[in-house]
Order: sequence, then structure tokens, then C-alpha cells
Amino acid sequence: MSQYYTGKYTYDSSSKQFYWVNAFAAVPVICFGFQCHVTSVAVLAEMHNPTLKRFAIVTALSTLICTVIYSVTGAYGFLTFGHSVKSDILVNYNPKDGAATAARAVIVVVVFSTYAICHFVGRSAFLGLWIKLRKLTVHEIEVWENKRRIVTSLVWFFSSLGLAIVVPTIGKAIAIVGGFAAHFIFTFPGGLVLLWASPVVS
Repeated sequence: MSQYYTGKYTYDSSSKQFYWVNAFAAVPVICFGFQCHVTSVAVLAEMHNPTLKRFAIVTALSTLICTVIYSVTGAYGFLTFGHSVKSDILVNYNPKDGAATAARAVIVVVVFSTYAICHFVGRSAFLGLWIKLRKLTVHEIEVWENKRRIVTSLVWFFSSLGLAIVVPTIGKAIAIVGGFAAHFIFTFPGGLVLLWASPVVS
């Protein structure tokens, strides 16, 4: 915000023409954000005295905070850089800019604090599918549990690290993941409803 008012950064206002259909490009981003609700079960389990009311309050406050922060960031990013704003807005700023450096440090803290819970959800889903496909017994599950967790954690970490190095911008990653998220949000549940309703119709 301060960079916009100081006028330190300028842009060419005629660099790109905006069309209303470009607004649909935000759909994968919205779906990507909605997909983050998969961590809600773990959050509820870690709450002190978890109740539906307390969980609803936490969810509402978290959503409100994220909405305000992202809306303000997006608005001032567009006001500062116009159509030349990047999907990763920090790329637009000078690497030597102190405010941008502080923002990058905060993002590192956010990634460190959220990576574990996102990995927990992905690991649980993968191991659940693995156990079901291999038809493991209770004894086999308990014997190899620690090794499975270590292997999946290492594979998950280095895979995400490799993708972060290879993928040029976060916008492309969000577009791809958002596309998959849209499928799981809209197509997959609809298919399950049709599958559930088919015996009733017949």
C-alpha cells in the first residue's frame, strides 16, 4: 500500500486492454482457494473443546481475514502496476526493496506453518488408498507405519520442491491445481449424486 502512495513504481496504462471475459481467469484461483477446505478436519481435531459453533466462528473469521487481505493486496497491486502486474506480485517489486523483502520473509513463515497440515491431509489420503489397494492387514499396517510415513514425507517434500523449482511462476501452478480442484468440486460430487440417485430413479 505504501508503495502505491509514494509513487515509487510506475506503469504504462496503455500496455494492455482489458476484456470482461478475462474475469473467468479467476475461476481456477477461486477453486484452488476453496480446495483448501480439506484441512478443516485436521483444524477441528486440533481445537480446544471442538464444537460446531466454535468451528463455525473460526472458519468465518479466517475467511474474513483472508478475503480482506487478498482483496486489498490485489487492489493495490493493480493500482500500482496496472495490467503489468504479475501472478506473483512480489516479482514486480525491486529485489532490494525492504518492504518486498519483509513480505517474502512473511510468506516463508506462512509456508513453514501450513506445509505440515497440508502434507498430513495428502499423506492420509494416499496411505488410505495404498492400504485399500494392497489389502493390508491390521498387523501389516502397524508394522510398516513409521516407514510408510517417512517415505511418503520425503517423496512429498522433494516432489513439491522440484515442482517449485521447475514451474516458473505460481500463477501457472495455481491454474493447473485450480483446474483439478474445479473437477473435484463440481464434476466429481455431481457424478456421485447421479450415481446415488440412479437406483432411486430406476
